[in-house]
Amino acid sequence: MEPKLANRVTARLLHTVIQAEESMTCGRTEYETNYDKLGFDADEKWGEMKTNSKRPKRKEEIVVKGFGLQLTQGDLETLSPKGLLNDQIMNFYLSLLTQVTPEVYCFDTFFMEHVLHHEYEQYKNWTKNVDIFSFSLVLIPINRAMHWTLAIINFPEESIKFYNSLGPNLYEDCLEALQKFLKAEHNNRKQKELLVDDWQDLGSFIDGPRHYNGYDCGMFVLEMARCLCLKQEVTFSQKEIPSIRQRIREEIMNFRLRC
Repeated sequence: MEPKLANRVTARLLHTVIQAEESMTCGRTEYETNYDKLGFDADEKWGEMKTNSKRPKRKEEIVVKGFGLQLTQGDLETLSPKGLLNDQIMNFYLSLLTQVTPEVYCFDTFFMEHVLHHEYEQYKNWTKNVDIFSFSLVLIPINRAMHWTLAIINFPEESIKFYNSLGPNLYEDCLEALQKFLKAEHNNRKQKELLVDDWQDLGSFIDGPRHYNGYDCGMFVLEMARCLCLKQEVTFSQKEIPSIRQRIREEIMNFRLRC
């Protein structure tokens, strides 16, 4: 990994901002989605049982396991009021969303860094076990200077759109890198050219809710991703974010979406 990229990745992994109340106890809710549908085994459900413990948890203590990820108490605390979501929470919740929406695929939060700073041959193994062209939507979370945004590839619509809760601000390098990636990936997997440059919509913005502080951007990205995955109308706003934080924490701890 290049030194500059390594520094960025390390900084994000270590960057957990918690400016919140000391604790946030979420209520227990029974949801319709069952574990069998999601394919979890008993070991992956242990995080739910641990939520009943009265013993204070250390920030490094693992409280949830699933999707090949481990969430610590410190990770969960980024969901507290005014917390800036880290990569672990973003990746875990996006994985949960795509488990119940099989027509949507989501890359993890470090994928865009590789697309931007490496040649295709260096990161093509990211997709060796998945055909992204078999999905309707592909979501790519992007982190720039600790600000979360979302790229959305829609194959039926032939579009690459972006959502930025601060308003329209096109990352042209991201658009160009994604076009280059799609061409290389299609040629590698399908052995034929993908005319992505001729797509109907390249680089437009989803006119979605805005945030007005320095810490809720990740929440807006997760909630927008949720609306896209579940095909729900986008109606949330800044004032709902505190309750959305609590709901997402419950959903993570229960491995269930509250629909």
